[in-house]
Amino acid sequence: DNTQVQQARLRDDPDVVVATPAKLVQHLAAGNIAGGLARVSCFVVDEADLVLSFGYADDVARVVAALPRICQGFLMSATLNDELNRLKRVVLHSPVVLKLHEGGDR
Repeated sequence: DNTQVQQARLRDDPDVVVATPAKLVQHLAAGNIAGGLARVSCFVVDEADLVLSFGYADDVARVVAALPRICQGFLMSATLNDELNRLKRVVLHSPVVLKLHEGGDR
């Protein structure tokens, strides 16, 4: 069973965990992550706009609530919209927004 393999790997205290927000919440609720997320120093949400469009906003908020106060957060997204701005306020402290533009116009 894939969940049992994941549980065993999480018990090995990995340096990096890659998961969907829902799967991470599931493992947290089951107590599969020793010490919870207390030692996490960096939290990354890649394709944050897609994560939101797939309905994971509540799960991301649950994960953020379990993170230590001093945790560096990164949201990566191809688009910026109101929903992403709301998530930005939940996940990030003193955020900096970098906008990349295509083409030669500066």
